[in-house]
Formats: sequence, structure tokens, C-alpha cells
Amino acid sequence: MKKIIVLISCLALVFSLAVLPVSAEADGFDFLSTASKFEVNGSVVGEGVVLVTVSDNIPSSNLKWAISVVLAPTDTEGVYSVVFVHTGDGTDPAITLEDGQVLLGVHSSTSNTDQASEYPNVYGKLAAQALEAGDTVVFSGIDFEAGTVSEDASIVAGGTGAPTDESEPANESAPADESVPADESAPASESTPADTSAPADASDNSVTEAPAGGNNTWIYVACGVAAVIIVAVVVVMVKKK
Repeated sequence: MKKIIVLISCLALVFSLAVLPVSAEADGFDFLSTASKFEVNGSVVGEGVVLVTVSDNIPSSNLKWAISVVLAPTDTEGVYSVVFVHTGDGTDPAITLEDGQVLLGVHSSTSNTDQASEYPNVYGKLAAQALEAGDTVVFSGIDFEAGTVSEDASIVAGGTGAPTDESEPANESAPADESVPADESAPASESTPADTSAPADASDNSVTEAPAGGNNTWIYVACGVAAVIIVAVVVVMVKKK
């Protein structure tokens, strides 16, 4: 009986090791905090973020090398739930938004945080990849219909947050960084693809099929090693008794 209890405890520990690193990477992250530029229904630029509210705008949103997070509305205003996450593979994602759904596109030319000084939105990319189905993203200060963004706007992963009050639209005189238009002739670093060593399967881009959303292989490897070590220690302890 003691052996069974010890084994169950070990498995619980291993499971917690596998879950915590992923959730911690995205929880509480503001996707606008490191983005070079943010637009609603625009084209994502290098190290930038875009919000797409209409399926027809997806092909022109330059999402080939971006992380595309499909979100569905919840019962709480401003709070959206993750449907699935698609990692760009060099082709336009074949995603069709269902009624009320939106797409959050996050770009960075690297997945290595050591290059954050050159590619600051690497943290946004990693946070987007760490999101899983059912996680929440909270929008504040963004008018989806008018495409306007307030100075204190935020897009935060996790929690319930402070939802956008759509009865008080954002200041339309100050739209999302229109003074620095996107350079459509130089899309988001397509010459330097984002993490091409592990592209997503382009055949699994539909809303009904949820492709894998993150490059967390090292986490699972580390957890596997930890599991083997823990089990070995437990076996030795039991034999000694």
C-alpha cells in the first residue's frame, strides 16, 4: 500500500512539473507590452501584433510567419477563450473565423530570448505559443468595430481582467499608431522565418482541428528525465526498507 501511495505522489509531482512552466510563460503577459506596432484588421509587421476580426482579412494580414491565436467570446465582456494556436509555417493560415471569433497574430523573428535586444517581441511570441485551448485573453481599451486603440489599451493572457467598456469607445482621434504605417513591401521578416525547424502542420489549420501551439519539447524532455530519476530514487528507498 505504501508503495502505491509513493508512486501516485511521484506521478503527481511529474505532472506539475510538466504544466507549470507552460502556464507561467503566458499568464499575465500583455501582448502590447513588447510589440513594435499593433493594428486592428491591419497587416502585422516585424515584431508586431495584429487583431483580425473578419475572416476575409486573414489573407492580407501577413500571418505566414506569425503565431495565430484563434479566440472565442465568453459570457464576460472583453474576455475571450483560446480555441487553438497555429504556428506560422511560411504559408497563409487556412483559418476561418466562426461567429464572434477573432484572431490574435503575434510575430517575432526568433524564439531565443538571448536575442531579445534585437527582436523584443520574442516574449510575445513565446507567450502566444504557450497558450492552450481554454485559456483566457482579456482585451481592454480596444474598439473592435472602429479599429481604434486607447493609450492604455492592453491584451492580457489569463485571468478575468478589466473588460473593455464598449459603451465608451476609444479615442478615435488617436488610432493605433497610424503615424508609423506598416511597410507592406517588407512583411514581417519572411526572409528570416520564425522557428522553421519546427513548422506547424499546414493541413491542420481549420477551426475544427486544433493543431499544436507551442515549441515546448525541452519541457517534456526535462520532465521525462525528472520522472525517471524520481522513480529510481523511490525504488531504492523501498528496497532498503
